[in-house]
Amino acid sequence: MQNDSEQILQSEVDRAKGEIRQLKETVNALRDELEKQRISEEERIQQAVSDANDQIIQLRHTASALRDEMEKGRRDHDTMLQDEANQHHNDAQDLQNTIIALRQELEKSNVPSTPSK
Repeated sequence: MQNDSEQILQSEVDRAKGEIRQLKETVNALRDELEKQRISEEERIQQAVSDANDQIIQLRHTASALRDEMEKGRRDHDTMLQDEANQHHNDAQDLQNTIIALRQELEKSNVPSTPSK
C-alpha cells in the first residue's frame, strides 16, 4: 500500500512538475509576446514622431518660401509704385515745360508789332 501511495504521490508530483513546466513556458511565451508588442509600439511611436517632425520641417520650408515670395511681391509692387510716381513726375514736368513754351509762343504772337515809320 505504501508503494501504491508513493507511486500515486510520485505521479502527482510528476504531473504537477509538468504543469509547472507548461505554465513557465506559457509565461515565457506571453512575456516574449508582450516584449514584441512593446517594441512594435515603440517603433510605431518613433515613426509617428519622425513623420511629424518631417512634416513640421516641410511646413516651415513652405512657410519660408511663401514669406519670401510675399516679400518679393511687396518689393516689386513698391518698385512699380515708385516707377509710376517717377513717370507721373516726369510727365508733369514735361507738361509744365510745354505750358511754359506755349505761353512764351503765345506772348510772342500777341506782342503788337511796332508800326513802321
